[in-house]
Amino acid sequence: SKSVIRKVLSRNNKSHGIQITDSSSTNLNKCQFHENEQSGILCSKNSTSTIQECQSFKNKYHGIYITDSSSTNLNKCQFHENE
Repeated sequence: SKSVIRKVLSRNNKSHGIQITDSSSTNLNKCQFHENEQSGILCSKNSTSTIQECQSFKNKYHGIYITDSSSTNLNKCQFHENE
């Protein structure tokens, strides 16, 4: 099944803002991920995601990190000021 996450603010976490992993299917819409200790968004381990109109900024690592054969579609997203 597909998870849908809308209008969520995820910030100041000790890890990633959100992890999409282990063959999951997720749709993020109009979410914000910022000032997290790792990446704002992590897509890994064969996950499938659609990320629309989201912002990921001022995270300690990447704004978004896609790895391990994950499929990610981005539409109208903003990534800035990430380390």
